[in-house]
Parts: sequence; structure tokens; C-alpha cells
Amino acid sequence: MGPGSRRDTLDDHFGDYNWRKVIGLGIGILFAYQLLHLPTATGPAMLRKVKEAGAERSELVSDFLELSASISKEYPEQVVKWTADIQAWEQDRTKPNPFTSPVDKVSENAVRLELAREEEHALALGQLTFFHDEISPSMLITQGIEIEDQQRNLKEAVKGLGNHPTDLQQAKIQESRNRLRRRIDAWREIQQLYLPGVINLRAQSNSQATSNKPPEAWDLFLPSEILDDIPLEPCFLDFEWRLRQAQAFVALDSLRRHLTVRSQMFNSKFRHVRGQKSLTRSQKLIERIQARVTHDAKKYREVHAKLGRLATPLKKQGWTKELQILAEGDVRGLNAGDEGTTEGRRTVSWIWKAPTGQNSGTTGGEEVVEALRIEWLKARARAHRWQEECLLLTEEMRRALAFFRSEIDSWTQIGHRLTPTDSNEGLRAYAFRQANSRDGLLTRCKKTWSDCAQYLELGEGAPTEGMIKVEYYPDSCMRGVDS
Repeated sequence: MGPGSRRDTLDDHFGDYNWRKVIGLGIGILFAYQLLHLPTATGPAMLRKVKEAGAERSELVSDFLELSASISKEYPEQVVKWTADIQAWEQDRTKPNPFTSPVDKVSENAVRLELAREEEHALALGQLTFFHDEISPSMLITQGIEIEDQQRNLKEAVKGLGNHPTDLQQAKIQESRNRLRRRIDAWREIQQLYLPGVINLRAQSNSQATSNKPPEAWDLFLPSEILDDIPLEPCFLDFEWRLRQAQAFVALDSLRRHLTVRSQMFNSKFRHVRGQKSLTRSQKLIERIQARVTHDAKKYREVHAKLGRLATPLKKQGWTKELQILAEGDVRGLNAGDEGTTEGRRTVSWIWKAPTGQNSGTTGGEEVVEALRIEWLKARARAHRWQEECLLLTEEMRRALAFFRSEIDSWTQIGHRLTPTDSNEGLRAYAFRQANSRDGLLTRCKKTWSDCAQYLELGEGAPTEGMIKVEYYPDSCMRGVDS
């Protein structure tokens, strides 16, 4: 195939894809309820986005308002200050980022930066060899740990589907599996360059499998999993050790933060919440926070087990003083004791005594407020993100209608510019036919998208006159205006 033929072929493919996308806008929406199982149609994709955005906006805005009301009862001045700080940062990004903690904590990104600098130094001295142009040994382990996190999250998402998942839920899970499968396949190709011994291990694992496993159940064969099966360079074990250690500290910090928020929600519920509606909403929010606590505890235990496997060949000692085994009784709030223990015999769980970082200089009360602040900012960002998504979908539908009108005018003008002669008869017919097809798509979209607009105007957080993004001001107990 020559260069010209190649360009023509690519243009044909691009044109066909764009045309099917345009057709899907009109036809797919008209028969959206019948075509929800067709992932290639843009119409069902648009309707799926609208349904998801409306539901998520209502749920997350309610969560944000519920959390704000709970915190404001205990720390009313803090909510006002946090709102002013985040609004100031959104206007001027040169100001300190309120999402970051002032405490200098151990982080995975800091370890990644340190490893990258060490590799640069070793590469300059000729002490390290790269078998891939873009992926270094430390990057290989880093990406493997990231994929492991994706697998863990996808397993929890599948577990939360229930016995009767909807088509939308199944579609989202399948899309996540497809993305994860592609990423694992690409990562495995690079892994074989640095760790060729995993080829035999993978072949044995595939031969022993009795059924096709989903990608979230695939074995990654990271160094901590195969150190007893194949010889490994010490650098790979050291890379994973340092990244796992930072991962454990991050998981522990996230666990403490979510436990703090859970304790705050429990206290607010018992002291201030009355009525069936308020109790139900508060309980749902507590259940979601509890799910995060369970996720953090499970992640820490898995990372701790891998650290235990790496500690022996690396001859690491004393690390369990800071990163202890996490028992079920250790997962409790700062002011909570063991079950059945009286106040006079109550002890603080070791997770609150473990180091959180370097030179923190914070007291217990400051740590509580800091944890609430970060969680409140994240809840606010999630609520605003889905409010913006609803606005963008509304604008996307408006622009689609404007596109069809423009296409109708363009093809109609082409048809009228051609003189009605025998030689132009076919061209005029083609132009008017194209204009008529766009007019049909426009009519169908206008008829069906009106329901989507009404749907996006329902629920908590829907835009009203003068309000686009929701805010919470405890003094007036009103939702703020951000237009």
C-alpha cells in the first residue's frame, strides 16, 4: 500500500466512524431503551451518561450537605474557613492547595521520585541497564502496584453489584475489565524483559486454571509473590519494599482519617439527627464511610503481608514496631476502646500511635480537624464534579442540535446553488437527501432529549436561578450560590 492509498484508507475509516457516531446521536436516543445493550451507539451512551450523572449528583450533593451539617454542629467556624479557603484557591491557584495536608507524610510519590533519582545516578555511572526505552525497573514495580490497586477496586465493585445488577452497572464493570485487561497485557510484555522467569510461571498458572479468570483475578507475579520460585535481582526486591512501605503508611493514614469522619458522623447522629428521613440519610452516609474503612483495613493487611515476605531476604528488622499487624479490634476510633472494656481500662489503638510523617507537630485535636477538613473538601469536590457533568451534558445536547441545524442549512444551500439541469439533477437530489436525513435526526433528538433535560432538573443539586454549584453556610443554614 502506497502513501496515498494509506491516507485514503485512513480517511475512509475516520469518515465511517464519524458518520456512525452522528447516526447514533439521533437513532440511538430514539430507541434508547431498546438499544441500551448496544455499546457502539452514541445515543445509548448519551442516555447512560445522563442517567448516571443525575443519580450521582443527587447522591453526592446530599452526602456533602449531610457531612457539612454534621461538622458545622461541632466546628461551625471551621466550615466557614474551609469554604473561604477553597474558593480563594479556585480563583488563584498560586495560593496554598487546601487539599494537601501541612503534615509532611510518607507518600508513594515521594518514594517514586527518590527511586527515579537513584536510577538516574546509577545509569550515569553505568551500574544499571534498561531493557525498555521508557520503563525503568522501578517504574515496572510501580505500575504493577498500581494495577494491583485497580484489581482490588474492581473486585469490590463487582462484589457490590448484588444479585440483580442493571444493564448500566454491568456495562460499567465490563468497560473497567476491558481497560484493566489491556493495561495488564501491556505491562506483562515489559515485565518479561526484566523478569523472564515469569513466563514459565504464567504458563503454569494458565494451565492450572479450570476456567477463564476475569482480569481482576489475574496473577501479576510481583517480586514479593515469586521470590521463592525464581532468582531475582536484589534491586527489584528493594524497589518493591520501599514502595510497599510507603503504601502501608498511606493506607494507615487513610484509615485514621475515615475512622475520624465515621466517629464524627456517629456523634452527630446521636446528638442532633431526629426523624426517619434524616436518620435514613445519615445512616447511608455512615455505611459509605464504613465501606472505605473496610477497604483501607483490607489494603493495609495485604500490603503488610507482602512486606513480611520481602523482609526476610532483605534482612529488614524493626519495621513491625511502626507497621504492626492490624487486628479487627485495632480498627476503632481515637476515643473508642475494645469491646466490653470500661472507660477506666480503655486503651488507644496502636494505629493512632503509629508515626504519620516527619515533623508533624500536630496534637490529637488538630489531627481530627485536619482529617475532617480533607474529607469535607473531597466531598465538596465530588458534588461539584457531578453538578458540572450535568451542565456539560446539557450543553453537549444543545450543541448536537445546533450541529444538525448547521448541516441542514449547509446541504440545503448546496442543493439550491446547483442549477436544475440534467447534469446536476443527481447532485441536487443527493444534497437534498442529506439535508432531509439531518432534519429527521434533528426531529428525533428534539423529541427525545426534552425528557433528558427534565430529568437533569430533578433531584438534589439541580441548578436553580442563580445557583450552579452548591455550598453550605452553617450560620444561615442555606445552600450557597456559586454562579
